[in-house]
Amino acid sequence: MAINIIRMVSVIAVLRRIEQHGLSFHPSADIASENKRNDIILSREVGITYEDFEACLSMAELLYLHATHIGCGGKRGGAWHV
Repeated sequence: MAINIIRMVSVIAVLRRIEQHGLSFHPSADIASENKRNDIILSREVGITYEDFEACLSMAELLYLHATHIGCGGKRGGAWHV
């Protein structure tokens, strides 16, 4: 399940980056300048905001309940009830 949460975080980070800056992704700082000149870039810098990270983590319990087929009573009064 952790890998799925990491996937969600990475997708949200990429979508936010595209939303704010278009399709331009900066190369990572540790890439050699020669590789940058030759356009050999194996990794790009992408970050996630604290709010987006917290939103992904808040879904962890619901994903766990879904994955283990434990019923979820739904949202009542602003909180999820199991």
